[in-house]
Amino acid sequence: MKRRDFVGAAAAVGTLAAASVGRTASPAVQTGDRRAGLKNQWDLIVIGAGTAGVPAAIFAAEAGARVLVIEKSPVIGGTLDRSTGQISASRTVFQEAKGIVDSPDEHYADNMRINGWTADPALTRLFVDEAPATVNWLAANGYQVINGDPVKGKGHDPFTIARYQNGPEGGRSILAAMKPLFDAAVQSGKITLKLETGATDLIQDVAGAVVGVVSAAADGKREESFGRKVLIATGGCAANPRMFEDLHGATLSAQIAYPWSQGEGFGLAMAAGGTLRGGEKYLPLYGVLLESDTFS
Repeated sequence: MKRRDFVGAAAAVGTLAAASVGRTASPAVQTGDRRAGLKNQWDLIVIGAGTAGVPAAIFAAEAGARVLVIEKSPVIGGTLDRSTGQISASRTVFQEAKGIVDSPDEHYADNMRINGWTADPALTRLFVDEAPATVNWLAANGYQVINGDPVKGKGHDPFTIARYQNGPEGGRSILAAMKPLFDAAVQSGKITLKLETGATDLIQDVAGAVVGVVSAAADGKREESFGRKVLIATGGCAANPRMFEDLHGATLSAQIAYPWSQGEGFGLAMAAGGTLRGGEKYLPLYGVLLESDTFS
């Protein structure tokens, strides 16, 4: 896929339209050193308050960072309101309660077996190494799994060891464990949350480093915010059929996507000189066959 084409598709999602590929995106805003003396300076700016953005903001705030979170929708949580919330991890408290012996090495081997060694080995290794602490952190904050979990298989290719873990309310169970921590950080002033506010551009210094974000509120008001670090945590593009097909090479024939999953973060990153890789690794769930055409 051509860089120009993908950025063009990404630029159009600001109007929530699946635009024709080939348009050019607005370049990231170039700036000199305008940060000195500005009020809107942050240690970390997080774009997106979903599955990745919420815990990132929590941990940064707990480490003493001053965090700004920008979220385009009216609520936090992203796709967790519709996700099944299945998590695979080894050495979890839920496995221990059932006497299941597991390890990150076995988890890694199982993952790579299932995907036929097509996954990025380094990213897969990072995932399996961090998964135990992630699930156990959720558990320490009230997360529970349904009766019978962990299990070997659940809607995905089965593992050789029972490590699929699922909350009783799917993704909402994950959010329920994180939200009190996030809300407490907002109340204490460690996190500033701006809902119904979308990032429209990244701000770069003369050397090209990203130093801030241009955002637009629901009323159209634009604002520049500067940060030592900027994290794009806007998720994928499952609500943008054209971009999905361009990125993954697969037609989006059916979806229950989060309406704000438009792929805007991809466009922001690429306009600032970033690159995308791994789109060809898209993998759907199992296919199904209807037993009849009666839907009553």
